[in-house]
Amino acid sequence: MEYPPPIEDIRKIYEPYVQWNLRRAFIERNEEKMERRKLLKLSDHLVNPCFINSSLTSLPKKVKDMT
Repeated sequence: MEYPPPIEDIRKIYEPYVQWNLRRAFIERNEEKMERRKLLKLSDHLVNPCFINSSLTSLPKKVKDMT
C-alpha cells in the first residue's frame, strides 16, 4: 500500500508562507474525510480566490462546507 507524502512535503516551492498555512490547515482538518489527491485540489480551490483578490463566493459549495 502506498502512503501519501508527509504534509510538509506537499508545499509548492513558490507558495508564500501565509498561503501554505491556509492550505495546510485545510488539509489537516479534512484529511480523514477523503483521499489526499482530491483534498489537494480542493485546497487549491480554497486559496486561489483568497490570494488573487477574487470573491470567495466563487468557491465550490463542497469547499465552503469543509472550511
